[in-house]
Amino acid sequence: MKKYLLLSAAVCIVATVTAQKTVPSAAAKKSFEQKYADATKTSWEKEGKDYEVNFTQGSNKMSAVFDKAGAWKETEEVVAATDLPAAVTTYVQTHYKGTPIKRAEKITKANGNINYEVAIGKKEYIFDASGKMIEQEKE
Repeated sequence: MKKYLLLSAAVCIVATVTAQKTVPSAAAKKSFEQKYADATKTSWEKEGKDYEVNFTQGSNKMSAVFDKAGAWKETEEVVAATDLPAAVTTYVQTHYKGTPIKRAEKITKANGNINYEVAIGKKEYIFDASGKMIEQEKE
C-alpha cells in the first residue's frame, strides 16, 4: 500500500511541476510586447538560457526568442512549402523524392540573416537564404 501512495504522490508532484507555465523575465516580456504589439495566443517556454514565446499575429503562427535582458534573437514564422526558395524545394525533391514537407518555417535572425527550417520525416533541416543546407537535426 505504501508503494502505491508514494507512486501516487510522485505522479502528482511531476504533474504539478510540468503544468507550471514559464514566466519570462520582465525585460523579455516588455521587448516582445513592443516588437509584436498585435500578438495574441501567447505562451512562453524556456529555451536554454533564453525565452521562446509562441504566438499568433494576424493569421500567422510564429515564435520569437528573447534573452533574459530582453534582446530579440530571432523569429520563426510558419510558411507554406510553396513559399520556400526554389533551391530549397529542389534540394528536398532531389534528396527526398516522394516525401512530403511536414512543416516549413522562415527564420529571421537579429542580424538580418534569413534561414528556412524544413521538417521532413523525423528530421529538421536548416537552409540559408540561397537554399544551401547548413544544418540537420532530429525533430
